[in-house]
Amino acid sequence: MAIQALAPYYKTNETVKAAVDKALEVLSALQRNDGGFGSWGTVNSESCAQVIVALTALGIDPTADSRFIKNGLTVLDALARFYVTGGGFRHRWRRPERHGHRAGLLRPGGVLPLPKRPDPAL
Repeated sequence: MAIQALAPYYKTNETVKAAVDKALEVLSALQRNDGGFGSWGTVNSESCAQVIVALTALGIDPTADSRFIKNGLTVLDALARFYVTGGGFRHRWRRPERHGHRAGLLRPGGVLPLPKRPDPAL
């Protein structure tokens, strides 16, 4: 979320650019081999969604930037794994037949918007 807040200043403030570039290195290193991200020891849909929003706020295409592709998988691939048939996303991956409930942040009506592609103006 800090990257999202700093994104408007990325191209105009050298201090912000340096901090965000370091944060991007850390994010890349934290990405799991399945393309996902987690918090509190659990890969979850909200963490994946926040990374997607952060990257696209900077004009980074999370499906094309090699820093964010692990074993051919992107964070969008990881997020898709949490999809619940009928709409919405699970908080974390579990056997869908037993735990198909939707996450609060990513349920219909509360879904974070996913841009089609990064804004070329950034």
